Amino acid sequence: MNTFFSIDRFWKVGKRNIYLSKTQFIYIAGGLIGLYLLSMLLYILTENQLNGLIFFAAATLIITSPCFLERNISKHASILDFTLPASTFEKYLCIWIKYVLFLPLLIFLILFILNLISSIIPNESINEHAVKMSVDQLFRSKILNLIVLNQAFFMAGYFYFRKYAFAKTCLIMLLLSTILIFIAILIGHFALKGGNLSMDLSSNTPHETAFNIGYSTGKTIGLDIFRNSIISTLEKAIDVVLIVGLWVISFFKLRETEI
Repeated sequence: MNTFFSIDRFWKVGKRNIYLSKTQFIYIAGGLIGLYLLSMLLYILTENQLNGLIFFAAATLIITSPCFLERNISKHASILDFTLPASTFEKYLCIWIKYVLFLPLLIFLILFILNLISSIIPNESINEHAVKMSVDQLFRSKILNLIVLNQAFFMAGYFYFRKYAFAKTCLIMLLLSTILIFIAILIGHFALKGGNLSMDLSSNTPHETAFNIGYSTGKTIGLDIFRNSIISTLEKAIDVVLIVGLWVISFFKLRETEI
């Protein structure tokens, strides 16, 4: 018997996990539907909508859900989970699928269905509200990447902190953000300080002056393009490494806790 992964064991654990969370999913669906209907009514009456609030609530729910929706890991509250006839990888994979795949898809599907229904109702205001509530803007790569990255932090926080996981994770993320901003300011300061160019144009002929200006401008533009492409590539690579790394350390923390 494969002690690392079995599709039958994984399926049973997954069904159990979804069944135990069905009430939470019903509350989430009800809350989103209520906010959507309130936003639609507000738009019909005042031409103002709550799309920003709804999208913010959806993103916040996806990001912080491991800390709020999952039961705290402790030797008293999680003894039944520890003794389940399933491997640590199967248990972790169920949690990963629940929060990284299932919950975001559920939220997007609810909003998509509500927009679809609103778009076919013969009312101009409701149709306009459906257009403004389109979930297409949530599928931009930067937004999705930001959501997944922050959720990975909160998932790691859930596995590492037995109490006050949300507050402790927020505090660590705030400290990390402060440190990164400080480092970025230092790098920008030294980069600008080293990039100042001084030219004495008084002794140059007009042709030499034009050449120097053109050369300096071209060099600056070329360096900016090269620097931006390098920075963009590094940002994507760092994000991928951070996300996958946080998932991996979360798995090993779960295995260490069960042992």
